[in-house]
Amino acid sequence: MNREQLTDRINDLLVNEFEVDQDSIRPEADLYRDMKLDSLDGIDLITILEKEMGIRVDPQKLRGIRSLAQLYDFVIGLAESAGRLE
Repeated sequence: MNREQLTDRINDLLVNEFEVDQDSIRPEADLYRDMKLDSLDGIDLITILEKEMGIRVDPQKLRGIRSLAQLYDFVIGLAESAGRLE
């Protein structure tokens, strides 16, 4: 999986699993205000990505993530560290 595929997968999860409106999917969007996610949704999203990508996420590190761009960067960094990106 490459970076673009990973961001597309995150977007797909947000739309299909969390019923986020496709029009809300923008890097600058606030996960909680614009996409109407709550903290449990964030944990569920990370749990799905952990399983799919074979990565481990420290939930404490998620607290500062507010925007979709920050989430992309965070997950991409973990995937790169784990050798999961092409």
